[in-house]
Amino acid sequence: MALIRCWDELERAGCTFSGDVVVTRSASPFRSVTDVERDAISYRGAAALLVREHRVLAVGLRHARFGAVSLSVASTRDEDERHPLEITVYAGGLAFPAALRSRGQKGDARTRWRWAQSLLVAASLRTEAEYGAAGVEVVFPSSRALGGAVAQRVLRPSTWFVPASTDDRAADERVLAALPQSSLSRGPDGYARGSP
Repeated sequence: MALIRCWDELERAGCTFSGDVVVTRSASPFRSVTDVERDAISYRGAAALLVREHRVLAVGLRHARFGAVSLSVASTRDEDERHPLEITVYAGGLAFPAALRSRGQKGDARTRWRWAQSLLVAASLRTEAEYGAAGVEVVFPSSRALGGAVAQRVLRPSTWFVPASTDDRAADERVLAALPQSSLSRGPDGYARGSP
């Protein structure tokens, strides 16, 4: 399951599970986690057992340097769509416009952004994601909403990563076609676009 693989990647990146989890008892499809009743629980068992016993909406983790980290399911445009995963971290120095950052905020912003980018690539590859994105205070579009978000020029993530997939080239091409081609670059693991 993608949630467990992403959680594992977060732990590889230095995060530890806080024991805080948000779950729902509902098996009904939903677009947003606000559409279903939620319970916050404390959990101390294995990730696989947690996911087998509960329908997990969010998992709390902690990073020694970056603080609280949340792994959660993101909203979708349609109820029957697969929910993307979302990792949320306090923006720190990235929360300030680049021109207004103090020297310390600039260093913090660089460190956080490098960590976020490496986590983006690692989590995308580990979960076999169709694509991944990173940004500061942005809405992550689901697969069905991606083309519309680009066409409408709505606020979207500033960095994209599309893994170099050999088994689903059509999906890669569809995602790449929705992104501005002028700033796509190819790396050994896939295509990346943008910066903070």
